[in-house]
Amino acid sequence: MMLSSKAKVLKAHNVILENDNKILIDTAGFEYDEGFLQTDDEWDSDATEEEHAESIIEKAVKKSEELINDAQREAEGILLAAGERAEKEAAVIIETARAQGHQEGIESAREEAETIRAQAQAVLERAHNERIAAEESLEPDMLDLIVKIVAKLLDVTTAINPQVILNLIKQGGPP
Repeated sequence: MMLSSKAKVLKAHNVILENDNKILIDTAGFEYDEGFLQTDDEWDSDATEEEHAESIIEKAVKKSEELINDAQREAEGILLAAGERAEKEAAVIIETARAQGHQEGIESAREEAETIRAQAQAVLERAHNERIAAEESLEPDMLDLIVKIVAKLLDVTTAINPQVILNLIKQGGPP
């Protein structure tokens, strides 16, 4: 018996046998590809219409199970591919975030180094200005100290050798 090339998936519990060798079949509304329930088997004249209907239903159930299994394998493949794609995209996002964070860290460190350098420069300038101010404030005291040291040296020198003062006077001051 050859079935049509386009048919619908059968629901086994809705097969109705009538006395005039007619089989009424309620369909689930799903079309299937050509050859889904095709059979080259001839009608077994010893088989009843019910047995033949059961044979068709059995083949339809097996084919639908195959289709479901194929669909599940395809869905698993799609999910696996989607998972791999998601992992790759996550890796790209992580690497991009890492690079961006690294760049932001470098910029932050550069800004902080610049701030520290500016602070160090300000400290150096203050120290330099304080040294100059200290030298200027100490200058009169240092001159006074130098005069006292020279006076002491001259006193000692003149006490030991009075000729030193005479030589200084002749030359117009210390050498």
